[in-house]
Amino acid sequence: MAVGPNDMIKRNKAAIDALNQAMERLRELRKGTDLEQRKRFNREIARASEEVTELEIINGHLIASTTVIDPIDAETEARLDQLAQRIDNQILNGFKLNATFDTVLDVISFAKEIGGIIDSHEHA
Repeated sequence: MAVGPNDMIKRNKAAIDALNQAMERLRELRKGTDLEQRKRFNREIARASEEVTELEIINGHLIASTTVIDPIDAETEARLDQLAQRIDNQILNGFKLNATFDTVLDVISFAKEIGGIIDSHEHA
């Protein structure tokens, strides 16, 4: 049986929860120990923390892999191309003219419109 992204996300989440519980237990066990033992506990806690970070990154990638983007119609694609060209032109002109405030506002406005178009076509 194939394991899909959602199953992998659940399994990673369970592993993250287990690692967090293990770190908490290591912190409890570390109390009252001598310096050498504390160093060992700290190394293990750091190792577990790194593993949690790695699993969280993997889950982020798995969640992103389940995102579905609806096809963009020709009119929207043409508008995106137009906005991209306008941003490129504004950036080039802005750099040539030391990026006036209006140029920066135009670029932000175009980028927001692009973001709005992209967001309206995304669903999970």
